[in-house]
Amino acid sequence: MLWALLSRPLSLLVTIAGVSLLAPVLLPLTAALIKPLVKPVTKLYLDIAEEMGEVVEEREKRKAGAAAKAKGPLKKEARDQDAKEIKAGAAILDKVGKIL
Repeated sequence: MLWALLSRPLSLLVTIAGVSLLAPVLLPLTAALIKPLVKPVTKLYLDIAEEMGEVVEEREKRKAGAAAKAKGPLKKEARDQDAKEIKAGAAILDKVGKIL
């Protein structure tokens, strides 16, 4: 496209004129349209980051609790059930992390 503009001087002049005439109109219009969206999108991002932090913290607590339970004198069935619950919770947290 650049080569086509450079090989045709009239096309180059028309393109420069169009850009110079439209830029002062399009840039403020774009800014005016985007400005109301910036605050909600930023707030949403911060909320998601906070939730993910809580999810990670809860996951670490569960891992620490699972490690402590595994060391304790539990029956094998109870340990298996706890391990299944932890794996299911970890899988859900992984899915949420991928979605967000």
